[in-house]
Amino acid sequence: MENKPKKTVIYSVGENDIIISLTYPKGGCVGEFAIINTPLGYQLRAYEDSWKILSECMDLFELLGSKSMRYVSMEQLAYMIQDIGYELWEL
Repeated sequence: MENKPKKTVIYSVGENDIIISLTYPKGGCVGEFAIINTPLGYQLRAYEDSWKILSECMDLFELLGSKSMRYVSMEQLAYMIQDIGYELWEL
């Protein structure tokens, strides 16, 4: 089995946020960033290791830019991201 990282979306029901990461099948990740729901709308939260994954998510940014996200729930967003090829992990 090849240990190549894959794009994953982690949706945490209790936290109501989404983590996007490049995750290795055998454990660990290359980088991650979060989409947080705030009273002002969705917010992108980047970390010091986010640059690699951000550069590989143009498909996600095209999705987010093509729709009005005003009435999309975090759960719906997680499934939309899964539909473009990210592996969904629900916590």
